[in-house]
Amino acid sequence: MCTVSFVRTADQHILTSNRDESINRPSAKPLQTFQHAERQLFYPQDPLGGGSWFCVDDLGRVIILLNGAEEKHKHQPPYRKSRGLILLDLMEQPELKNGWDLLNLTDIEPFTLVCFTNGHLFQFRWNGREKEYLLLNSGSAQIWSSSTLYSKDIRNVRKQWFEEFLHENPNPSPEKMLYFHQNAGKHDPHNGLLMNREEKLLTKNISQCVIHPHGARVLHRDLVEQFQNEIQITFKQS
Repeated sequence: MCTVSFVRTADQHILTSNRDESINRPSAKPLQTFQHAERQLFYPQDPLGGGSWFCVDDLGRVIILLNGAEEKHKHQPPYRKSRGLILLDLMEQPELKNGWDLLNLTDIEPFTLVCFTNGHLFQFRWNGREKEYLLLNSGSAQIWSSSTLYSKDIRNVRKQWFEEFLHENPNPSPEKMLYFHQNAGKHDPHNGLLMNREEKLLTKNISQCVIHPHGARVLHRDLVEQFQNEIQITFKQS
């Protein structure tokens, strides 16, 4: 939930996420299929909060969570609900923008959601006081880094790594994007995409959704437990 990238190729949209967490937090459960109301949702589950940071549904909608809003905030528990459950609440809505407008986020810790649906890319953000909605250019590559772990200067450095990677790989495959998420900044384990801060805080998972015209492939890797699984999705008509 701490680094997210989006790229578009000739026939695919690729969203990839690195989840950085405390080594003491319980490992996420593998990618599974869940029934929520009338929707099938596909996500790895956080056993601590019961939610997720990376979710795809059977309509081809994708929502990915990053902790924090634009700038680092002061942690002030207790909070009313896990941000990972807020993500699932939104995914249950028939229309994401209307669902976002209706969400009650009082006493919820700040967060950012990267959303992709029906060819459109946008960002929802809650800073603890107000909501923000931003429509993005789905024809351009994008990268996000969590403000809770990475300063503005480091976020800009990571963006530069991304731009350099795309200059060398202008039409990257899903495998190339996984390579980027595992190797960018490897000379700097404190701030690299595969981060490790004294074996206390580190990248525990990499998740990826590859959307093609009729469906998607969702991949989940656990870097600590050393396993991966994937699900192939055929989209339903909305």
